Amino acid sequence: MGETILEKIVNDKRIEIAAAKKAKSQEDIQREIAHMPCFATKLSKTGGLQLIAEVKAKSPSGGIIRADLDPKKLAQSFEQGGASAIS
Repeated sequence: MGETILEKIVNDKRIEIAAAKKAKSQEDIQREIAHMPCFATKLSKTGGLQLIAEVKAKSPSGGIIRADLDPKKLAQSFEQGGASAIS
């Protein structure tokens, strides 16, 4: 069985973050993440990044994100993928 969409997103982000850490300071990265519209983040007490995943069918500015949205199934997928919280 291949990776889930959430696993792909997380793996892609890990690669992207590793590259960004080489090019930017931690403070710069945190500022950029805080302004991303698709999710909110916070730092854990141990300093690790935690993800708050958002179940959202459409965006006021971007229109339909996922026409076939099953909120319960998507939230379960986020939970299984390690999201710290779900909005």
